[in-house]
Amino acid sequence: MHASGHEIGDGENMTIRQGFSTSELNSLNPLYAPTEYDWKGLDLIYEPLIRRDPYDPSVFIPWFIQNFTVGTYDHPVYGFCSKIRLTLDPDVYWLDGTPITAADVIYTFCELDDDLRERGLPPPVLSKYFLLPIDVNLIDPYNVE
Repeated sequence: MHASGHEIGDGENMTIRQGFSTSELNSLNPLYAPTEYDWKGLDLIYEPLIRRDPYDPSVFIPWFIQNFTVGTYDHPVYGFCSKIRLTLDPDVYWLDGTPITAADVIYTFCELDDDLRERGLPPPVLSKYFLLPIDVNLIDPYNVE
């Protein structure tokens, strides 16, 4: 996001104001934010691996990754399945300076729910809308399929 007419902002007018049709947000916790408005706020705070192109929502663009490929394969139990390979950008870091790696992606999609359950916490709100991966392959620290 940048000021109109300035590809990378103008250095002075850098405040982003976002209007919501509600007077308050319920949660800015990405695990438990329950409403569309909470997620609009979170979208201004957190960056995803992949974003939809705002001009053509059918197009996905790499955001915190270098690239991704979508393909298919024949799973021995489930038959014809989709697969996605992500190549992470090695120059993307957590707030503490630690690189974001393929192991972080695997944790988020495959291990987070179990970790929360072991701590006596409910699963993330959005987990009911996603299918968990059947199989995950860690190719190297920056590639996962």
